[in-house]
Formats: sequence, structure tokens, C-alpha cells
Amino acid sequence: MNNCNISKVVSHQILNINEIAASNNPILAVASILKAHRFSLNSIHQINKTQKSNCIFSSPFTLKPKGTRSFEPSFINRFSCSNTISDSLVSKISSFNHTKAVESPMQAFSKSLSTKKNDNDAGSKAVGISEKLKTGTSTFTGEIVDVISENQEFRTIRIKKPDDWNFQPGQYLELRPEGGDPTKRPSILAIASGTNGDFIEITAKPNKDPAHPNYFLNGNPGDRIVINGPLGSNFPIDLITKDTSVMVLGGGSGITALNSVVQSIPEGTDMQIIYSSKNEKDLIYRDEINKWKDEGHIVSLTQDKVDGFSQGRITDHLNNIEIKPNTMVFICGPKELVLDTAKKLVELGVAPECIYGSLPALAKDGGPVYRGDHPKMGLVTI
Repeated sequence: MNNCNISKVVSHQILNINEIAASNNPILAVASILKAHRFSLNSIHQINKTQKSNCIFSSPFTLKPKGTRSFEPSFINRFSCSNTISDSLVSKISSFNHTKAVESPMQAFSKSLSTKKNDNDAGSKAVGISEKLKTGTSTFTGEIVDVISENQEFRTIRIKKPDDWNFQPGQYLELRPEGGDPTKRPSILAIASGTNGDFIEITAKPNKDPAHPNYFLNGNPGDRIVINGPLGSNFPIDLITKDTSVMVLGGGSGITALNSVVQSIPEGTDMQIIYSSKNEKDLIYRDEINKWKDEGHIVSLTQDKVDGFSQGRITDHLNNIEIKPNTMVFICGPKELVLDTAKKLVELGVAPECIYGSLPALAKDGGPVYRGDHPKMGLVTI
């Protein structure tokens, strides 16, 4: 990117600003100003990394006198060009005294979440990215107390939870049968149960190959499982207050972590669930799904057309739902679904700081749950 490109694009933004302002819509005009300013900062950031010459703003945008219905950029020759750039210049640009914008309810809520996050995670390197583990990781042996066939492929095994062992929704476990080879790769599965029960539930597809990590899922009550966990980051349900609305969005096998979230959220919370699956035969947790439907939540099929079910993807349904300013969003499912849904939410005005997505990542990578402003979520460029 060069000086000419910056000038052309931002000049185009300036024209858009005046056109929008002339249409008597100051909100859109302010949004365009901020967009132009952010573009310039991004451009300068990229130029700084390559040590090329640059253009910087000489002065901020200003409003015309009241009643003129338009905004005017007040620059000295539009841009002031220099041959060198440093971090101090970038800092100088970002400190310009722009006209203070009115804070929207969603921005205020996002800021309040960040404040709570910083209070909860003080001293952590992951502050503001994902909720840090508040439960100790341990290894113990648990006994299978029940086995539930969810459909033709998936089974849920229920293991008694030790009295002094806790977890948070979104975390996962490493599991292997008692007496198994400790050098072999364990099964890595999300916890599917709520945090308030006296058992741990794991739902997955068993494998008939004894060498496969998921072979233990063929087990029966009385079998013993070696468990290491909980592991990884989690959905921060501790940030939910009586005034918080929650959206829980999930698809496919992401229903396991989604089920843990739904069962763990404080009773009485204003909550909207949207879950999608390709077809009816793949659905698991039938009792829970029927309960969600009875409560007015959306269970949608993307391929089948079946009475009693909605149709379409999560992103389709978001277009028809009112998203309140004080909403936190938790997303579970395949990576593409999580990222596409997060992107759609931002387009609808939800701040990245209010979005949490579970991606296929382990604790060593800071996962599996990431806040929307984490680079892995792809919502923020710098």
C-alpha cells in the first residue's frame, strides 16, 4: 500500500461522508468518519512494518456549524507526507482530539464486560481474550454409572463426579480406560453436562477399533475411566448478571458443549437458543431439544423439511431476531459455523467483546473458547 492508495481511498470515504450527511443521517456520517479513520490507522500500521514512506492525518475531522447538515474534513492539504514513520507517530495519530461519539448501549455493555474481565483475570496474560481456568486440573479414576444411546451412532456416558472436582462449560477432558497404555493418545472430548450436577457426561461416537481413543465409549456401567482435566478456556458464565441476555448458538456436534452451557447458565436468565443440524436423524439429546422447542427456542434443520422444526442456518435466523444491547453470545460447533456466525453477529451490531466461540483448539493454544477480539476469531485486524 502506498501514499497514493491511502489518499484515494480516504478521499473516497470523505465524499461518502458528505453524501451521507447531506441525506440528513448523522449517525451514518459518524460511522463513515470512524471507518475512514480506522482505515488510515490500519494503513499506517502496515506501512510502519515495511518502513516505507507514509501519509498521516494532519488534523481531525470537525463538524460544520449547527444547522448546515453536513460534516467537513479539516486537513492541512488533506495529508501531510513524511519520509519516516515511528511508533510515536502512530501514537500521535491515535491521540487526536476527535469529536466524542455518543456511546451506544451495546458499546457500554461491551465496556462493562471488559471491566469485569480485567477484574476477574488481573495478572493473566490472556486478559480480555478468553475466560481463564478457575478450576484446578487433576487426574482421577471415575466409574461409569450410566450409558445412554442418543441415536444410532452417539452414546452418552455418565461418570460420578468427585466431590472436590469442578469445571466450567466449554472445557474438555482427556480420557482413557483404566489399565490402558498411558503413552497412547487419549480421547479428547468436551464436557456435556452442567456444572451443578453430581456427575460428568461425555457424548461422542464410539469406535470399534480397540486401538482408537474412542473405543472406551463402548463401555458399560461399572467400567472405570482415567480422567485428566478439566482443561482449556471456558464460556464465562460468571459474567452473567440479572440484566444480561444470553444467546446460545450451536450446530452439529457442538451441541455437547452447548448443552453444558445451557444447563450451567443461572436460572431465570433471559436466554435464546438456536441450534441447527443437517437432518432429524442426526439429532441427539431429544428430550432437551423437545424442551427447547416447547420454550420457544429455535431448532433448525438445514437439509430435511420436518414438521415442528425450523429450516435454515443459524445466520438465517439471526436476521429475524432482536438482539438486545446487553447480550452475551456463546457459539459452539464446527469451526466454519462458529466463525461465520460470529461475523454475522458483528454485522448486526454485536461487539466482538460480547461474543465467545468454541474452536477446535487445545489448552496449549489458549482454547478452545476465545473471545471475539482474539485473532483466532477473525473479527479484529489489529
